Amino acid sequence: GVVFDLDGTLTVPCINFKDMRRRTGILEGDILKVMQTLPQDRKVHVARVIEELEEDGRQRMRLQPGLLRVMECLDIHKLPRALLTRNSDTSARHFVSVSGHTFNPMLTRTNFPVAKPDPTPLTHICHVWGTDPRNVVMVGDARDDVACAKEAGCMSCLLETNLEHPLSRNVCPDVTVS
Repeated sequence: GVVFDLDGTLTVPCINFKDMRRRTGILEGDILKVMQTLPQDRKVHVARVIEELEEDGRQRMRLQPGLLRVMECLDIHKLPRALLTRNSDTSARHFVSVSGHTFNPMLTRTNFPVAKPDPTPLTHICHVWGTDPRNVVMVGDARDDVACAKEAGCMSCLLETNLEHPLSRNVCPDVTVS
């Protein structure tokens, strides 16, 4: 099966992460993890900023060129597909309505207790599908996608669409697509 990231993978990158860091004041580290350590009032502020920027991204959402052909190929070969994103349920559902394609399961930051790069959501998808992780590929545009795949024992495919941070030597994708 194939597990996809959302923003920057299935869609053209549409969330301004530099603006998100500036507006949340979280300039270093994993924004979602840091947010959990903040006092409640700051946590609410950060969540509001993230949601505002995701809403802006939903309004500007465009499908990645070639996406519909990829979905057709997966359908022809009867390969399952899932969505694993750090975006919200709202953004994931919006993408499904725009693309016309379904993903099962669809794991988001709002419906699953942990997020990438933790491998737990990806191993959960493998369990739901009843398949060995070695038979699953994670497709994404960031080092968290590759790290998640590696830790879960899955193959990884990196789309070089908009890498915010260079990959470290210990995070090397199985396949890279430009």
